[in-house]
Order: sequence, then structure tokens, then C-alpha cells
Amino acid sequence: MYYSKAELERNSPSRKAGISMEEEKRLRRKWALFLQQAGQLLELPNQTVCTAIVFFHRFYMALSFTKQDPLL
Repeated sequence: MYYSKAELERNSPSRKAGISMEEEKRLRRKWALFLQQAGQLLELPNQTVCTAIVFFHRFYMALSFTKQDPLL
């Protein structure tokens, strides 16, 4: 499923749960960077790391950051 920029900004579960757009963007950047750094430490192929980041973003289009902590 593809989302337009407008859909991402107003329809994500985190936005509906009261997280501001700026905070959601900050969380997404933070965790994408974490996945990238973990991939580098594990010497994973770049394609694998990029796929993990895509899955992360898709997961949080189904659940809110308030409902599921990325560390759990």
C-alpha cells in the first residue's frame, strides 16, 4: 500500500493518538538511524538494512508509537 504525503501527515495512527507531526518525524528518523547503525555494526548488506527501515515505517502506519514501543 502506498500513502501520499498528506496521508502520512494526518492519517497515521500516531497522529490520531495525539503525537505531533514533528514528534512522529523525529521518532521515525531516530529509529531509522538506529537500524542503519545496527546494520553497519552487524556488517549487513545495505539492501537488508533499507528493507528493515521500510518495514519499520510500514509497521508504524498500522500501529501508533503510543501503542508499541520500538524496543519491545
